[in-house]
Amino acid sequence: MARRWLYPLKGELSAWSTECNSGTPSWVSQLTKSLAREFASPANQVVFVTAAGESHGCVSGWADTPFMSKKIDENTRFRLASVSKAVSFIGLVHHDKKWLDRRLVDVLGLQGPFSDPRVKDIRIRNLLDHSAGFDRKFTEDAMVIRDRQPWCPYIPSKLTSVRLDFAPGARFAYANIGHCLAGSAFEGYFGMTVWEVLENDLHLFSYGVNYLEKVDSPVRFNFMNEGFYDENFVRYFDWHALRGSMGLTGNARGLAQFIWNNRSDLRFARQLHIQADPRCEAGLAEGCYDGFLERRNLKDGAVIWNQKGYLYGMSSMLVADEKDNILVWLGSGSSIDGGGAYDLVQDSFARASK
Repeated sequence: MARRWLYPLKGELSAWSTECNSGTPSWVSQLTKSLAREFASPANQVVFVTAAGESHGCVSGWADTPFMSKKIDENTRFRLASVSKAVSFIGLVHHDKKWLDRRLVDVLGLQGPFSDPRVKDIRIRNLLDHSAGFDRKFTEDAMVIRDRQPWCPYIPSKLTSVRLDFAPGARFAYANIGHCLAGSAFEGYFGMTVWEVLENDLHLFSYGVNYLEKVDSPVRFNFMNEGFYDENFVRYFDWHALRGSMGLTGNARGLAQFIWNNRSDLRFARQLHIQADPRCEAGLAEGCYDGFLERRNLKDGAVIWNQKGYLYGMSSMLVADEKDNILVWLGSGSSIDGGGAYDLVQDSFARASK
């Protein structure tokens, strides 16, 4: 409560500290300031890359106490949270996209018997577009149970005893286990890990991206709107297992450049759908996915896609459109209303990219 009472001053100081690259559109600066003032994110990086490849960005805040700690710059490392899925998706599809139609149990060599026969119908693409049958609203997310090692990627045979929440391909439900299982399948199918592809073929580390288990962020994240966890929460989860779904760190500039340089894979994600598919409710939150990207139909007929990220004390977001404009936001707080900051980022991008 004390931190909430004091935060308006810190938010105002953070907004005042905003610095932008030369030529950055004013809306990017305004967005960065609003995230600090209105949405409890005192440290921010916002990068907008145009379809032509022009990169613009702003930063705000300090790593910890204003004026007494290092100012945020474009190289400051943040946690990426679920925006990590963009990186792992690119690694999973970059060299071979046809393998997404393979059945998971075939790739993993699982013969059964299966407690739920529907498990045999999961294809790799279902894992990546949140249609594999796992629904965290009904079954606890096995990847993020406090102080318990997840069974993926260590015991893939656990699939034989899993009960799905719905038939694969029947609908969408956001699930962190999908990218983990896809990573296990990738290693079984190609004889190498997706991380070897990302590191050696796509030079991931040169963009400043790394693994949270090895290189964490120096930023002190803002937990004032969290009800239970504080900054020590990281000790309770297996960040190696969570690499593909939420376990990466990096800066917005490098991440945005990596995604833009591999934008053909982002286009591929956007095309992983059937336009008339009745499962898609693109007007609802988490109602429709193309690849790993959530599809949102705007009132003016335009379509944009996003990947939201959240870890205790922080938020992040990737937004893209049909023209290959992209925006990456990495922040150090979570707003009390939950989705307000995401809506602001998405709406600001949509207006600017028309």
